Amino acid sequence: MPALYLVPERGADFPYDQVKAAIEGLASVEISDVDFEKIIADGIRNEWPPQLVENQRQMQQSGKCFNFAQGVEPFLEGTVYLENVYFLFEDEAHADRCAPVIDGMAQDLGLKTSIGFSR
Repeated sequence: MPALYLVPERGADFPYDQVKAAIEGLASVEISDVDFEKIIADGIRNEWPPQLVENQRQMQQSGKCFNFAQGVEPFLEGTVYLENVYFLFEDEAHADRCAPVIDGMAQDLGLKTSIGFSR
C-alpha cells in the first residue's frame, strides 16, 4: 500500500511546531521516540548510500522526530520527521477512515498530501 505524507508546498517551510501541536492535540494520542538506531543499522546492513545514513543520523540528533499512535478511532498512526509527516495504514479501509482527519490537518496547517513509498 502506498504511503501518505503531509509536506509543505514547494519552497515553503515545514511548520514543525504547529504540526507537533496538532498531533499532540489528537484524542488519545501516544507519542514515542523513533528508533533511529534500528533504522541506521538496517540502512547500513542494506547498503544504503552514505548520505542517506547520514540524513538519518542528523534527524536522530535533532531530537524533533517522533512516532504517534491514536488510541481511538480513526487510530491515526505515523511519524513526524523534520520536513514531513508520514502516515501508516493497516489497509485501504483504515486509510479511508483517516482521510478526513489528515485532509483537515493539511488544510489547517497549509500543507499538502503526497503519496510515496511505504516502510
